[in-house]
Amino acid sequence: MISVSTFLRDAAFRKQLNVTVTIGVMFFALASSLLTSWQGSRQVRQTLQEQGRQIAETLARQSTLALVFASPDNASEAIRTAMSFPDVTRVEIRHLSGRSLVVRGRPEGAATDGPLPDADAREAYLEAETEEFWRFVAPVLSRADDSPYEIVERKEEVLGFVRVEQSKATLTRVLAYIFLANLAISVVFAVLFLYVLGRLAARLTRPITDLSVVMARAEKGETSVRASLTGPKDIRDMAKAFNNMIAALEERELALRESRASYREIFDSVNEVIFQTNARGEWELLNPAWRQVTGIAIEDAVGKPMASLFHDEERATVEQMYSLMQRGVERDCRFEVRFTRRDGSVGWLNVAQHVRNDESGAFAGTSGILDDITERKLAAERMASLNLELENRVRLRTAELEASNRELEAFSYSVSHDLRAPLRAIDGFSRLIEEDYADKLDDTGRGYFARVRSATQRMSQLIDDLLNLARITRATMNRQPTDLSALAADVLKELTEGEPGRRVEAEIAAGLVANVDPVLVRVVLDNLIGNAWKYSAKRDVARIAVGMETRQTAQGSERVFFVRDNGAGFDMAYADKLFRPFSRLHGTNEFAGTGIGLATVQRVIYRHGGRIWADAVVDGGASFYFTLPGL
Repeated sequence: MISVSTFLRDAAFRKQLNVTVTIGVMFFALASSLLTSWQGSRQVRQTLQEQGRQIAETLARQSTLALVFASPDNASEAIRTAMSFPDVTRVEIRHLSGRSLVVRGRPEGAATDGPLPDADAREAYLEAETEEFWRFVAPVLSRADDSPYEIVERKEEVLGFVRVEQSKATLTRVLAYIFLANLAISVVFAVLFLYVLGRLAARLTRPITDLSVVMARAEKGETSVRASLTGPKDIRDMAKAFNNMIAALEERELALRESRASYREIFDSVNEVIFQTNARGEWELLNPAWRQVTGIAIEDAVGKPMASLFHDEERATVEQMYSLMQRGVERDCRFEVRFTRRDGSVGWLNVAQHVRNDESGAFAGTSGILDDITERKLAAERMASLNLELENRVRLRTAELEASNRELEAFSYSVSHDLRAPLRAIDGFSRLIEEDYADKLDDTGRGYFARVRSATQRMSQLIDDLLNLARITRATMNRQPTDLSALAADVLKELTEGEPGRRVEAEIAAGLVANVDPVLVRVVLDNLIGNAWKYSAKRDVARIAVGMETRQTAQGSERVFFVRDNGAGFDMAYADKLFRPFSRLHGTNEFAGTGIGLATVQRVIYRHGGRIWADAVVDGGASFYFTLPGL
């Protein structure tokens, strides 16, 4: 026998609906029949009981003379009338004392010897009721005209009583008839209602049934199935949602197939070995690169321990790493290990693997990649050998260069000393000739000697600048936090003391600090501020600014220092010549100088790892920008 839960779980919706509605309708039909029968039985019962009381009252009125004269004959007609009713089974006429006058109907033994009726009753009433009959009692009352011989008017009094037993057979038949009739009517209407409801249910459930069939086909793996958009709106919405879901599933299935195909192509085409091992540490999955790297067939390797591939001296390391992953200590690992190819040669592998877990979270093995790094290892060994050889060569060349620099330095000082002596002699003799033979020389001669002395002085300055450039190139750097604002102020103070008559508006930003060699950076500021002072000399009011600004670059923000003036400026078309030694953008007849200063500045900035550049406008001033390391 099928249980209710099994029926609700396994039966179709339409069947469940039909069974539920049928049971409900039949239940309501039965309940309606019972309710109607109960209501009808009450009315029939009341009618029959009222009939019994009426019979008893009528018999009581017609039994007065019989009790007055104690003559049963006077009540014979009334008794026949009462007994003529189908359900009346027994009648009794008794005196007030209970003595019977007339008894008709059922045998005497059926008479009730219970208590006498109430003497004060004036109307018929139900004395007793059993499953088979009702027994009604009505008092027999005397009347004023009961006897024509009475002269004095008498009050109404109880002479006796009558009993009428009324069978319930009619009630039983009527109740059965009412119940069957109501039940038949209810069943007929229930059948008609179920028929109509069945048609409606079939119409309403057909889209659901069709949708269920389509879903079942889709569940079995059929593709391109679609539900028809029929039925009520919610069913159409369900069918539309199902169609959309199937379309999405088809797209995902297509994407999955393409992804699997792509994965298979990648899996088969990569040069690295892609592998999986099981929980016992045995090869489980290998791609074709395995054979290329190891020379071993895939079918010969699958099922064998992972450690069997590696060199004897490396197996302990591999097994230890695998044990750590099995115990959950490590989730992934990467190491380099030697392995033995099928031909017996030894190579190097870079192993990268991570833990795989099953659905319960237990260790299921590992996945990873084996990268053949044999060539890289050999190249590294060759590179190490080359580096060692290169280091030896560098040490040798460095020693040679240091010796060459020492010789060059000695030569520079020797040349400087040897050049300074004749220059001093030329300058001294020229000055003596100007002083001692001034009266014998004309203006042209004196001009020549002045030019000779000026050239020797420029030559001396050029020698000093070259020596300074060489010294800066070789000087040892001592970096420390340095206040550039204070250095710039000191340079401007010296320039102002040298030319107190100049009108110069100087602006030096406070807090300019960098981690530099203060001696070398002082050379930078001497040259840059000195150039600003020199090239703004023709301005009525010279303006010189030293400051810093922050600029954004691809690597982030950087601090940029600057020295700016409103002097002669220069043509940016020749900016690439600024930092070349002996390169000048102005003639010596305009501004003095040797062309070494900016080259020296660039050397210092480069040695600090910074950059320097310029921006200028002809007769509109110049700005020199440079970067230095921060604190």
